[in-house]
Amino acid sequence: EGGDPDRDSQLFDEVLADYLEQGGLLDAVIAQSHSDAEKFWQIRDGVMSILSNIKHRANFDVGVPISVMSEFVQRVEQTLLKSINDLQLCTFGHMADGNLHLLAWTNSGSDVLKEQAVESIYQQVYKIVGDMNGTVSAEHGIGAMKRKYLHLCRSEEEIALMKLLKQAMDPKGILNPNRVF
Repeated sequence: EGGDPDRDSQLFDEVLADYLEQGGLLDAVIAQSHSDAEKFWQIRDGVMSILSNIKHRANFDVGVPISVMSEFVQRVEQTLLKSINDLQLCTFGHMADGNLHLLAWTNSGSDVLKEQAVESIYQQVYKIVGDMNGTVSAEHGIGAMKRKYLHLCRSEEEIALMKLLKQAMDPKGILNPNRVF
């Protein structure tokens, strides 16, 4: 909720109508009460709980400009369907602010083949993120797990600047050493 609930509601209705009209959304369910909103959050949290049981999965917290969010989701799905057998894909999150959680996996093959598929999924999705001027981490930072993909969405110059800022703010290298740089 923003500072002007009436205006926020009107703006939401306008944006929702545009997305439905343009085909960016097929349908929408809107909370009519605080209780409804709490139930939506329970469903969302339940999705994460269920999906956390999948052993070999690619787990994303990406950000892309809102203006290309729909195109991003379509491009990811089309790209992965071409290269991953028995693709399973789940997208959810804060799409209205350009932040998307995406989980992808396959149920085909041995554990080794599944892990290879997961690495391929990471490479392909992060490449699309970079192509669409996004970030590999919308909420939780780059960290050790995502640092090998940073070059897919940031130029050498941007990474050099990030290193310079890290060095300036942490000259002794004591804050999260070796996490990213």
